[in-house]
Amino acid sequence: PHTLQWYVAMARRYQHGVLLPTGSDLYPTESTDPAIAIVRYAAATELANMVRIKVAKQGAGILEKLTTAELDAFSGYMNRVKDAGIRLQITSGDPDNMRMILAVYYDPLVLSSSGARLDGTDTNPVLRAVNEYLAALPFDGVFVNNHLIAALQQVQGVKIAHVVSVEANYAATPYVPITVRYIPDAGYMILDEAYFNTHITYTPA
Repeated sequence: PHTLQWYVAMARRYQHGVLLPTGSDLYPTESTDPAIAIVRYAAATELANMVRIKVAKQGAGILEKLTTAELDAFSGYMNRVKDAGIRLQITSGDPDNMRMILAVYYDPLVLSSSGARLDGTDTNPVLRAVNEYLAALPFDGVFVNNHLIAALQQVQGVKIAHVVSVEANYAATPYVPITVRYIPDAGYMILDEAYFNTHITYTPA
């Protein structure tokens, strides 16, 4: 049987709207056209009696799920190239949502009481740091509370970043608390910025 890495590699080779040659699992040439090579991100995990494959495409600066038509065609391709007898669960979902309550103790020489830089270069550096941390996570990578805190401590003017609570959900599932680590069901996640901005406190230190 093929490895999980093989399934990831085959997923990334998919070419939307291009026929596979008869009797072959490989396209004659590779494509870099984003309208054809739509699967930019893929991950494979072994479940009971099946392999789950998560995929996403690159939108305008963000990851996006495949459309229903794209996912149907991609699923047909993967079911053609897979090992005989292997069942696949193929998913491409909206990003998991993360919401957070954060207490920031800040240097009043650098940040204002609203968290903006006093020199005017950034109105919300803490929010930007959270979004940059999430964007830098590898596809299907692990979100780690302590790593986020470490990233927030690098923000100039932040003396202490105390995560009061952080939780996540996907699709219509209830939010679950993240106590140590979390793997997004969709393979990637975004911050609920409206919730974040109304649940952050700034205290001079």
